[in-house]
Amino acid sequence: MRWQTLGFNKMQRKMQLELSADDDNVAYLIRPGHRGKGVAGGVKKQIRLRSAARKFRENWIPAGANWKNSSFVPFDWNLVEQLRNIPVDYL
Repeated sequence: MRWQTLGFNKMQRKMQLELSADDDNVAYLIRPGHRGKGVAGGVKKQIRLRSAARKFRENWIPAGANWKNSSFVPFDWNLVEQLRNIPVDYL
């Protein structure tokens, strides 16, 4: 199984989001201090990626849809345009 790993920081601690290459609905969020793949008791919660995206959006938009780091905002970014591009399964 191949994985695409995206690293990002939260509170100065490295976290990883691993996306499955063979299932578009599977991703793994690996938190700091994780015991490692295949170690019993390492999974705390399972949630579909589309459910996590929907829940995040439901809180993010009413809070002002602000970016935590404004240096990452593309110069032509537009919230309305982004919302139009959300796949139907993620609405």
